[in-house]
Amino acid sequence: MNMNTDKKTALYFLPLLLLLVVTLLRSTQAPWSDFAGYYFGGRELLSGHYANAYDMQNLNFLIASAGYHGVFVSYAPFPPFTSLLFAPFLALPLGVSKLLFNSFSVIFFLFSLFRCQKFFSITGPQLLLIPIVFYTPLINNLFFGQSYLLLSALLLEGYIACKQDRTVLSAALWSLAIVFKVFPAVILLFLLLQKKYRQAGWLCIACAFLLLLSLLLNGWPAWKYYVTEILPKVNNGELNSSFTFIFQSAFMLFKKLFVYDALLNPYPLYASPWLFTVVMGLFKALILTTCIVFTIREKDRDFDSFAVWIMGSMLISPNGSSYSLILLLIPLLALMAGKTLIGSLIPALVLWAACYIPVYRLENAPTLLQFPRLYLLLLFFVLLLPPNKTERRRLPWPSLRKAWNLALWAVLSLLFIGPALIPHRDPDTSTYFLQSEQHIFIYDYAVSNNRLVYSYWDDKGTATVSTGFQVTSATSEGLEIKDKQIWFKGRQLTTSPDIKKKPLLINGTFILYLSDKNRGPGFYTLRQLIPPGQG
Repeated sequence: MNMNTDKKTALYFLPLLLLLVVTLLRSTQAPWSDFAGYYFGGRELLSGHYANAYDMQNLNFLIASAGYHGVFVSYAPFPPFTSLLFAPFLALPLGVSKLLFNSFSVIFFLFSLFRCQKFFSITGPQLLLIPIVFYTPLINNLFFGQSYLLLSALLLEGYIACKQDRTVLSAALWSLAIVFKVFPAVILLFLLLQKKYRQAGWLCIACAFLLLLSLLLNGWPAWKYYVTEILPKVNNGELNSSFTFIFQSAFMLFKKLFVYDALLNPYPLYASPWLFTVVMGLFKALILTTCIVFTIREKDRDFDSFAVWIMGSMLISPNGSSYSLILLLIPLLALMAGKTLIGSLIPALVLWAACYIPVYRLENAPTLLQFPRLYLLLLFFVLLLPPNKTERRRLPWPSLRKAWNLALWAVLSLLFIGPALIPHRDPDTSTYFLQSEQHIFIYDYAVSNNRLVYSYWDDKGTATVSTGFQVTSATSEGLEIKDKQIWFKGRQLTTSPDIKKKPLLINGTFILYLSDKNRGPGFYTLRQLIPPGQG
């Protein structure tokens, strides 16, 4: 009887298996995309050349010089440890490496999902929803050569091992996820609130071991550069364009509403960086309060709590992507567990809409209409907090009330809003040189026929365009960059943390230079600065 049941259940995996196998084969013809960043950036890190991995120009030049064209990637989102996970695939040719990595991800993902089906009592018909709901994230993971199938499996297998009291295995799996993508570190809070101190301790030990291993193999300078230069920008949503609606995050919504940028966001609803910090702080506190109180009060629903933390961490993240949405399989499984197909349809439909909606078509829509996925994910988050059976006769959504604590929300809000209460003045007097944003990565500029020209790089390769600005003189005399700051005739002119390159005094009146201020690491544009006495 059990064997027949297993065979029948296995049949429900066939649509997902067929989709993954067909997509896996088609991915061999897809552009190299993000995997080229993993591949070449990982090789540079393992060779001790971290500057090449995290420098946009060097990394893309390396890829182009290896004969791969139509590639435009950045290694910035990935911590140095990522190179160790990809190490087994880096000695192989790029095409073979991508195919093997995708194959490994698919096998591990299917293996984990098969185990989850039994562990969480997911019915066969419910399994049919997975390839439908996650069609776009599944395809994009394999086409882009991304790692979120692998990450999902690590998180799920870590939870199953934890429930089976296999503490060391759980710590090993979860620590891999944490040092790989950082944000799963919320698992530590989940364990502490669940009073699973032994598991939390082992997780800390495992993370420390993996970090030590990475320090030995990648080197301290690589980690120092990542923590001090890359991570602050990543946490501020600065991966490429700093105001992109494509991320579909609350952070980007509030930033577009309240933060002015002459090129990237010239028409906010109300320009006030202070208001942005306040609203974002209130939102973070709202999500985290819900996660904390739900975990404490729903002690017998630890998988629901685990799913809430994964979902919450995604909601407060400034970044997002279509392929990362596969992580929402975890909260979907929590909603499916112990329920029928009919009982799973509403949350599955909401999640399907969030995954399917083509947000890239909303570029010209009003700001508030550019974030439909965010709104759907917030609704899905609410659906993670269903009422207990004993509460169903009370007010609607009683679990929302149970997962709330006004005092905790107030304390967390003050914690996040605190920086906005401290008076701050930006001493940077530089401004953009260009009047519009046409290319997100300018890597050089020069003077040609008495006209200022700049060179840019995108997925079509490199090109040079003229700005039309007339240049009568351009000199670097008296200019130098020390500790990331521009000095002119022995006087420091800047104090901002952005990376600056190639300062030149133009026409004897202003200093022109490349800068990644308020942009992704190494995504330069042209800025200008009038030195004292020249205005």
